[in-house]
Amino acid sequence: FIGEAQDQTRAWFYYMHVLAGALFKKEAFKNCIVTGIVLAEDGKKMSKKLKNYPDPVEMIDKYGADAMRFYMLNSPVVQADNLSFSEKGVDEIVKKNISRLYNVLEFYQLYQNGAQASDGSKNILDKWIISRLNNLIKSVTEGYENYRVDLAVRPLTDFIDDFSVWYLRRSRERFKEESQDKKNALATLRYVLHELSLVMAPSMPFFADYIFRSVRKNDEAESVHLMPWPKSSQKLIYNSLEEKMAEARVVVNLALAERAALAIKVRQPLAALKIRSTKSEIRNNNEILNLIKDEVNVKEIIFDDKIAKEVELDVNLTEELINEGMLRDLARQVQDERKKMGLKPENRVSVSISADAKLVKLIEKNKKVLLEYFRATEILTEKNEEGKTKIWIQA
Repeated sequence: FIGEAQDQTRAWFYYMHVLAGALFKKEAFKNCIVTGIVLAEDGKKMSKKLKNYPDPVEMIDKYGADAMRFYMLNSPVVQADNLSFSEKGVDEIVKKNISRLYNVLEFYQLYQNGAQASDGSKNILDKWIISRLNNLIKSVTEGYENYRVDLAVRPLTDFIDDFSVWYLRRSRERFKEESQDKKNALATLRYVLHELSLVMAPSMPFFADYIFRSVRKNDEAESVHLMPWPKSSQKLIYNSLEEKMAEARVVVNLALAERAALAIKVRQPLAALKIRSTKSEIRNNNEILNLIKDEVNVKEIIFDDKIAKEVELDVNLTEELINEGMLRDLARQVQDERKKMGLKPENRVSVSISADAKLVKLIEKNKKVLLEYFRATEILTEKNEEGKTKIWIQA
């Protein structure tokens, strides 16, 4: 069946060229993208009789047209290979791409204050994501210009992961205090969302237009599909920085995996993280080392070739570290309560906490710091005998 279909396709292409040559004295087309055949998940031909495929309309209603489109364009079918269609694959596109990017946009909208988009920040995270963006535009453009749709679409997945999981994660604290750094972060975030909407428009047209309309300038076109294609700027690409940041992410992933294996919460600070490679590119880069410290929640980073693993955590907990961990855990609970109430960062609240004697004493000792961290006007405490921490917030 496949062979017959391919033969018929070749014959049809040949016929079109012959007809165009006879009528217009030129070829019918210069380039052609040929897809493979979409099969059922078990590798068999899709059949109405067997009902071995999901209803396309139901799939679009459930996941959206963009998810379906991106899944297909990111699959082997655009390389003329066959594809065993999987609903799980479409669901993964939604969770790892569309949902993550939607969360980034929501975060921007939460803090936006009219800051103009800009690519000029000197913050290391901003420089890195701008560099990643320009390399993305370069790769996607080359893919489309060479009629390699897969090479044009695939880099978007890695970029969205970097943008949401690393850039936004590590930048969150920058948005809390009014400062020039917050302005730089907002300007960079808006710029990246704007340019990303342009470069993802062919593969996720509806979602791209939604993002674009959320960050567009007043004098720009109404739709992303009326905008010119973005251009990559070589002067904004820092390949060395990207390599160092990639190494940092590997170290972080290994360290967090070690924490999980030891059942130690990330909110519990640790004394040190040891890294085996003394020849590491990040060894003398304090900005990147500080990012690792914050993400892994350690006080110090030590490079030591004598350790058995690639990374090793110092898990000896002092009373000071334990106390800090208790306060971080409390801060998370307060933040969760604020979210439940739908409060914005600028909303000040009154916080009441009922806890055991040790935690109450710790709160009273650190009240000045906690007032700012909780975005609170006052913190009221009371001791209880149950040993359970209870929190009430009044806006």
